[in-house]
Amino acid sequence: MHSLVFGERTGGRSPRVDAIEAQMSEIGFDLTVSENVLQSMWDKWVFLATATCLMRAPIRDILATPASEEVLRRRLFMECENVAANNDHPPSEAVITRAFVLRQP
Repeated sequence: MHSLVFGERTGGRSPRVDAIEAQMSEIGFDLTVSENVLQSMWDKWVFLATATCLMRAPIRDILATPASEEVLRRRLFMECENVAANNDHPPSEAVITRAFVLRQP
């Protein structure tokens, strides 16, 4: 999971972003230039805040506890999703799908 998403805070691409991408293209990360980096930041927040931040444990440990999946899916994720949506950055279907595929031990 070596990935890096970056972009201009104001959105779109710029020569600066292109230069950063060129410099970092060989460091072994999955690089993604986001045309809407604020949305990307909110997506990451929803993903991280749902479990690891709110429950203070790695996702594997959280999912090993009784009823954790129910709490994560129906309560914490929905709460984080609502916070993002109320700030004009609802998570995309891809983010929602990714959050619920992490069941692998």
